[in-house]
Amino acid sequence: MDGIMNRLLIAAAAVLLWSIVLSTTSYLTGQKHQSDADRTAQLAVAESDAETLRIKNRAATAAGIRTEKAQAKTDTIFQKIRSDYEIEQRNDPAIGCVLDPVSLRLWNAANTQSDGAAAGEPDGRMRDAADPAAGAERSE
Repeated sequence: MDGIMNRLLIAAAAVLLWSIVLSTTSYLTGQKHQSDADRTAQLAVAESDAETLRIKNRAATAAGIRTEKAQAKTDTIFQKIRSDYEIEQRNDPAIGCVLDPVSLRLWNAANTQSDGAAAGEPDGRMRDAADPAAGAERSE
């Protein structure tokens, strides 16, 4: 009877040991898979952030290029106006700094919009004016 009890005890100990090893192995494998999943999620977030940054950088670069082109165009127009004015001033030194007809024409040419509308004229893109009564409420 002692032999059977010893065998049962050994078998129970073996099953217990096997269960502990299997549980520990499963737990560690699960930890590894979770760690890999966490790293994958972090990588996806980092890639998304990098793509967002690339998009913002492209937009900023495009805006800078548009600004530089507009400035170059403005500089060219200004140089032409200045050159025209200097030629007119050489032809008639009396025009000076007042807005005589020539200077007024040059001023108007410099301040017209590219679509031909005069500066300060409505172009249809503005919304209606705000309600004047609403201004009093906001200022209170």
